[in-house]
Amino acid sequence: MIHKRLCSFTAVLVLLAVGMGITPGLRADTPQELPPWTLRDKYSFGTETLILEYAQINAEWRVKIMEEDSEQSRMHPDVILRDVGFSIALGDGRIITNDMLRATGETIFGRESYTCDFFGPATKFSVKFVPYESLYVEHQIVRFRNWNFLLISVEVHNQGDAPVEVTRIQSAILEPGALSGLSDTAQVHSRNFVFRGGHPVFTNEGVASTMRIDDPQRAISMALGILPSDKAESGIDIVHSGGTWQGRIESSFAPGISVAPGASVSSDPIWFCMDIPQVVADAQYAWLLRSYCRNESLKQAPRAWVTIPETVGLSVLRGEAEKARGLGITHALIPGNWEGRPGSMEGGPPQYPRNIASAARTLRETGMTPGITIDPLLADSSSGGWRAQSEDGRNWVNLRVEEGRAYATDRIRDLIRADFAFVVVEKSLVPDEILRGFGMTRAQADTLALDVANAATDGAPIAVLPASTTRLALARDDWLEAAAAVSRMAEYDIAPAAIQVRAGGDTPMDEETMVALRFWHGPIEFIGAPSRALQSQFAMVLQAPPLVVRPQDAARRSPRTWLLRRSSAALGHVGTALLTFPGAMPWDITAIEMFGNEDAPTVLWRPNGDTPIHVADGIIPAPTALSTHGVLLNAPHPVFAGTTENITLGHDRLRHLEWDGASGRLTGQIEPAPGVTHAFFFMPANFTLNDARVGSRRVRAEVTRQWISLPLEASGGAFELEFAPR
Repeated sequence: MIHKRLCSFTAVLVLLAVGMGITPGLRADTPQELPPWTLRDKYSFGTETLILEYAQINAEWRVKIMEEDSEQSRMHPDVILRDVGFSIALGDGRIITNDMLRATGETIFGRESYTCDFFGPATKFSVKFVPYESLYVEHQIVRFRNWNFLLISVEVHNQGDAPVEVTRIQSAILEPGALSGLSDTAQVHSRNFVFRGGHPVFTNEGVASTMRIDDPQRAISMALGILPSDKAESGIDIVHSGGTWQGRIESSFAPGISVAPGASVSSDPIWFCMDIPQVVADAQYAWLLRSYCRNESLKQAPRAWVTIPETVGLSVLRGEAEKARGLGITHALIPGNWEGRPGSMEGGPPQYPRNIASAARTLRETGMTPGITIDPLLADSSSGGWRAQSEDGRNWVNLRVEEGRAYATDRIRDLIRADFAFVVVEKSLVPDEILRGFGMTRAQADTLALDVANAATDGAPIAVLPASTTRLALARDDWLEAAAAVSRMAEYDIAPAAIQVRAGGDTPMDEETMVALRFWHGPIEFIGAPSRALQSQFAMVLQAPPLVVRPQDAARRSPRTWLLRRSSAALGHVGTALLTFPGAMPWDITAIEMFGNEDAPTVLWRPNGDTPIHVADGIIPAPTALSTHGVLLNAPHPVFAGTTENITLGHDRLRHLEWDGASGRLTGQIEPAPGVTHAFFFMPANFTLNDARVGSRRVRAEVTRQWISLPLEASGGAFELEFAPR
């Protein structure tokens, strides 16, 4: 299994209830009225501007503004997020709330120290409830000594003699009006993606996995997100309705998870941070996901592939593949309808040949790399204790047992031997009653399906990805939102599922949409080849690698301000670029992400023909069209600033850059691009330029104060600048 909890929380002390003389089975469904917060025992977790208070009486928590201690602030605090509770849904339909639990008796505050292998030392704060019938419930908030976030979760332990089915844990419930006190300019936005077997899957509707609350006017910044597991389908569903915010964060177990006597089940942890810039929170969440998600798979994933609707077959796919080949699309995917009988691993004539290996050969003949869609849970028969048949006659394999995993792995290995070079795993249609018999949830089945597909590659560079579930129009804002959901994860090689696009019609894309498509770091799935009107534009998009960018206004939907990440090969010797789309607010470069550099950026510039223009006030105005500015960080030596290229200033094409302080030489290598005529460099005032070369010849560079404009050859290539102290 690839999914492991980052920390193994301390086991629940079941005997504690017995030692206190508490009798299991005690119930009181009607809680008494809660005392005001001023009279509650509570823990407080504070930052410079915000305080999270955690109440012993019922494990509710809230967030308020930090104020000077006074009678007014104690009696009438400025609460931003109030009275966040939780609930547990059982298989018999009952729902147990935190207030119902506290009515069974006095809770116990826990505070325990422990060390997490991944994050180091931490303290677990908990509210331990008196057992409710056979269930012992513990709510937990974990604070790490060296990290500025909290992990919030709910754990349910079965103390009884019979299994108890849990179908859902709502680990945070926001009643209407729970989120309030924000200014009119505040931005509250959720990122709509979920996780399948360690892969983010972008969705344009439904539940989200992160939520950001940013109100610069009131100095409020909060972010929360789901850290996924292999048991639950978890998400955030907090919406603005009727003039107020309301919703919940929940872990759903479908079918319900059977908690055996002595066993427990937990919600997926909520990552929660306060009072840090949204761009930093964005980076932190992506970093945390490294241990929950699949790494390295992005390097193997195709940039794009062409496929067809499930109503047609191989001959249509071959025709579409031949049309798509000239656009830079080099992969073709057989959809999930290829089996003649589900689970048989044989093609269904006349749409597909019975020997599916011949379909792979057919696609290879068109110049395409073939891929295939598979549901690893399907079996060819129901014989064997690790297989079962559903009412519709389909057969299913239990991937929880070794024999089932070996069976499914061998079948996918056969497809790879048949020359399929990437595998797309469908979300299985296995019925709930089969999963219940196998003793696993749908999320577990999904994870195991991707596990066996990865095992079948035997370490070969074959991409394994979940199937696409989302189709987007060719609209700039839709693709900016999709890119914002996964761009930071891409830096850790976390591969998202593909996004479908039906590129028909006669309306070409505008430049802003084409750039937004280059921000997306997952595969693009074309349902049929793009129309003739779009072919040249998609060729331009797909023949260039995705841009490594980071949204700077991360709390808003479809961010408009993006930082182009510097090449790691040039780190420390190069500037960067800030791209702004219409609708962006004016941007001060002192607010830009620092890449860990403690010094603030000092120079803002933009190209004007073959001349760089210094923007002295450091402010990027609100743009009326897509625009790019260069940003330079402090450096004690000359640096590469960029080129005349409109969108990226050439930073995406820089392949090498090195500063030799002993000789005073700055050398580099840049790939050519049409219309790029000059490169720009910035040198500190205590340097002077002695010599400049492009390729093997000396050239004349224009020097204007601290700026250097170097003419480039049409073929690009190497450059060398020699400096001397002034």
